[in-house]
Amino acid sequence: MADHDPRDQFATARYPGRGVKELFEEDTRDVPDMYREDSWRYLGSEPLDADRYTSREFFELEKKRMWPRVWQFAAREEEMPEPGDFVVYENVGKSYLLVRQDDGSIKTFHNVCLHRGRKLRLESGFADEFECPFHGFTWDMKGDLKRVPCRWDFEIGRA
Repeated sequence: MADHDPRDQFATARYPGRGVKELFEEDTRDVPDMYREDSWRYLGSEPLDADRYTSREFFELEKKRMWPRVWQFAAREEEMPEPGDFVVYENVGKSYLLVRQDDGSIKTFHNVCLHRGRKLRLESGFADEFECPFHGFTWDMKGDLKRVPCRWDFEIGRA
């Protein structure tokens, strides 16, 4: 057993289908060389400490160092097929609105009123504007500020 190299289990394909190298060869566009390089390295197989999953300190480090740097799957396009459809996406204390635009594109905005920080929406749905339920600040679905109640009380747009 001591002669067993733990990397051997990865030396051959474990899935009977095509591998990534075959997919690269079939691609109609050039695949960047960096993706063809073997970047696999053995990181060990020792058990991880349970603190990785339960520690508040470790979670705070993940929020600071990992979550802002990785891609997030927020929604599928099918969830917002029509202009004005929106999805609320939340991750580690931040909330976003993904909004289908009139031209079919999708824009993402922070789901928060810039005045007092209240969430504009709690659930996904349809809207042609987003009004803060606290003071009524309102944005259109393109993200432009549309209405400010009692505008004379606020320094918005003044030089």
